[in-house]
Amino acid sequence: MADYTWRGVDERGVRLTGRCRAESAAALREGLRQRGIEPLTARRLPPAVLNGYRRPSATDIASALSHLATLLDTGMPLNQALRVTGREQRHPALRDGLRHARSAVEHGRPFSTAAALHLPGLGATFGALLAAGEESGAPERALRAVADELQRRHDSLGRVRRAAAYPAWIASTAAAVTALLLLVVAPRFEALYEQSGTALPWLSRAVIAASHGLATALPAAVATGVALGIASLAAWRRWHGGRRAVRRWLWRHPLGAVWRDAALERLFRTLGRLLGAGVPLLDALPHAGAAGGAVAQESMALVRDAVASGVPFAQALRRADPAAATGARLASIGEESGRLDEMLHHAADYHGRRLELRLVRMTALVEPALIVVVGLITAVIVAALYLPIFQLGAVF
Repeated sequence: MADYTWRGVDERGVRLTGRCRAESAAALREGLRQRGIEPLTARRLPPAVLNGYRRPSATDIASALSHLATLLDTGMPLNQALRVTGREQRHPALRDGLRHARSAVEHGRPFSTAAALHLPGLGATFGALLAAGEESGAPERALRAVADELQRRHDSLGRVRRAAAYPAWIASTAAAVTALLLLVVAPRFEALYEQSGTALPWLSRAVIAASHGLATALPAAVATGVALGIASLAAWRRWHGGRRAVRRWLWRHPLGAVWRDAALERLFRTLGRLLGAGVPLLDALPHAGAAGGAVAQESMALVRDAVASGVPFAQALRRADPAAATGARLASIGEESGRLDEMLHHAADYHGRRLELRLVRMTALVEPALIVVVGLITAVIVAALYLPIFQLGAVF
């Protein structure tokens, strides 16, 4: 998914502009046409920037939507509530998005469509939830549901980042300390030993040889690493078939367990919210798949085809994605009891707990191992550098 700005014309000839997230420019143009807007331009924005501004966080967007729901609860008209909410936003991108959404509403467009097209961080999935709220006469409830889901996703992503941050910091520190010892400290000891004519033990010779090798190969290694990183990133973005194969492999492999549980939590949570808001199952499945990611989207397409042909949802889910077996069992209970949306929330809670447990286990295993490795590397290098001095002391 990437951020795009677009310009288009609706059926009445009114020119519209906006920002939204989409898989590609072609997907964005198709989505605009489905909403009755003929696209004129679609421009992709840089990853970390939204029209020259830092992209607002999910917390900022959730706070704005919650505030908007509060204003609607007081009986304030929607366009006025959008104006007040927009004025109170610190982020220019979010403020501009609310202004464009208000303009679209004043031109007769549904708020759900305007929000999905103009507000950063939203899309078709949350637009469907807002549309269901409009149809049921409770838009403020839908706004709070979207805000809760955005905040929940932000917190889940934060847990994963925090779990990976400390091991990454330790590994980076280990690399920096090792490079410092080999590139700065080891040459000084080498010069000292050359002046004294001391015969070096094999471990000291090995460390000094590693110092020479690192000093010689470091520039080429850095240049090669940068070039390979850029080439790999470009290939990842362009090679759709390979990207799909890697994602499918990770989805089925234990190495991708954290990513899979996070995706399944989003999928079941989104599907449960959509069904609870009154969105039909066949309409909700594509949106839930988009929330779960590319692999989940493919699985939900298979599930939708099977459900459309008369297969029960739980059975179709079990066939399409064996990784969602627990969710399929809970969905089967929900179908039998008429509480499918509630059981889908239970399935999301299950995968959320598994995600938390995996992160705790990963942190508990990786952090001590990295600390031990860092200590061993540092101890070996320091011992190798001081070993000739210890031998000289023993002789004298």
